[in-house]
Amino acid sequence: MHTNGFSQTSTVPCYGLRSLKLWMVLRLYGVENLQSYIRKHIQLAKRFEQLVLSDSRFEVVTPRNFSLVCFRLLPPTSEDDNGRNLNYSLMDTCNSSGKIFISHTVLSGKFVLRFAVGAPLTEEKHVDAAWKLLQDEASKIDLRKFVDYKCRCLLIKLHHLGLLS
Repeated sequence: MHTNGFSQTSTVPCYGLRSLKLWMVLRLYGVENLQSYIRKHIQLAKRFEQLVLSDSRFEVVTPRNFSLVCFRLLPPTSEDDNGRNLNYSLMDTCNSSGKIFISHTVLSGKFVLRFAVGAPLTEEKHVDAAWKLLQDEASKIDLRKFVDYKCRCLLIKLHHLGLLS
């Protein structure tokens, strides 16, 4: 007895219909609406990039690509891990808030945060709120715990002398 497999009854794994998804999107939205949607997200990402560039504590690691901005919180100069723990801590804190979700990657040995605009209802106020959250959480991070051992010893001495609160 012969039965057809799942691949013969479903369009999902069928390679001949891969373009169906794109065709449906174009059919539902139309070319002009799709272009407008993409342009809006690129503009919002451009705004986020400008916000990052305006804060000297952060750097944009690569040029913005469509609606993706790769950035990081600059680590103290003596940090051994090149900002990995610092930026991971910032990412984890922001993601735990439930207000935004940012991902990460490693580019040229740098641990980099990724901000992507992609939700259909995203507006400028959402980008501004995300940036404010990132700034607020970055301000709360105690940079002293990310400085290497020699600097920690110096900080402890300065603290004991009353020169550092």
